[in-house]
Amino acid sequence: MGSICKQYNKQSAPDAGARTFLLWNGLGGYCSMCADFSVNRADGGILVAAVKAPNERITLVHRLTERLWADGQEFLLSSQNFADKTPAEDGLSKLEGYCLDDIPVWQYRAGKITVERTCAMAYGENTTAVVYSLRNDTAEPCTFTVTPYLKFAPKETALTQKKEFTLTDRRITADGYTLYVHTGGKISPFADWQELHYPADEADGRPDRGFAGSCCNISITVPAQSEDVLKIVFSTEEKAQSADAIMQAARKRLCQLGEDCAFSDPVAKKLAVSADSYIAKRDSTGQKTILAGYPLFSDWGRDTMIALPGCCLSTARFADAKSILQTFLAYEKDGLVPNLFPEGDQAPMYNTVDAALLLIDAVWQYYQRTRDAAFVQEAWPVMKR
Repeated sequence: MGSICKQYNKQSAPDAGARTFLLWNGLGGYCSMCADFSVNRADGGILVAAVKAPNERITLVHRLTERLWADGQEFLLSSQNFADKTPAEDGLSKLEGYCLDDIPVWQYRAGKITVERTCAMAYGENTTAVVYSLRNDTAEPCTFTVTPYLKFAPKETALTQKKEFTLTDRRITADGYTLYVHTGGKISPFADWQELHYPADEADGRPDRGFAGSCCNISITVPAQSEDVLKIVFSTEEKAQSADAIMQAARKRLCQLGEDCAFSDPVAKKLAVSADSYIAKRDSTGQKTILAGYPLFSDWGRDTMIALPGCCLSTARFADAKSILQTFLAYEKDGLVPNLFPEGDQAPMYNTVDAALLLIDAVWQYYQRTRDAAFVQEAWPVMKR
């Protein structure tokens, strides 16, 4: 069973609960959890979809419970702490190591069975692929089951009440949202609820617990002395890309970002690739914007203008820089540009004066790099106001 990582960091397994990973889709949607694959805050998730890019974000798939049945035993590979008396899932004890170099990979060992998990997001879609490669070295078949736990609620919402999820074939609906589950595994109805503990939210004074519910299981049986793969794609698209296509495109795109930035230093290349996660589409203008941070923040005028030279100009993403500036120029009002585009359809907040000055500076820096005088003429009436 091959891995996309040349070497796992086995020493990293014990501190996996203290680290996080982030995957992004260029719309403001994301997949982000602790490195042990647990959620420790309400706005973590497998698929947090930007239903209106970039900041109307809905957590569809909050987390996964992963169970392996082999040799008459049940093994939990997932990790999670709960707010009630439910025993914690202890998958961390079976984690051999993980690698977060490009797209994340984990490797688990339960007896004579090895399970490798890989995740990636489709760029430009609200789609997350999770792929499990299993090797069964026992003398009996083994069964691996994934149970998705759902919220179908705004990303920061900690559910205080249970809701009904409706499973129809490979489509799950609730509260006006639809999730498609594309998989070669067997989908079986299964109703269950968990009350999760959110220690990171508790530390910040937010609700320390919230519900997540499931309406199905996804399973695969691997014969003795055999290997097989379970591929699952969670998406808002009825006809989503295949898991293989998503994985290949994600690796290719991240590699291309590293090459396009023209940095030779490997740390600088990694920073340029990471900067891509903050550059997102804004539906209201059809242009780009910069998010101030994950998972809490949206696109703030002050933060965007401060970040633009590093995220876009130093990385030679001049078209994105121009698009971002056009986004804020379009929202100028009385000589001010927005400091905050709130969630949903609310009006922008014009509660900053320095963002307007920073925008003028960003236009100047853009011109210094590009000599795009036509754009300066386009921006001049707004800058004058």
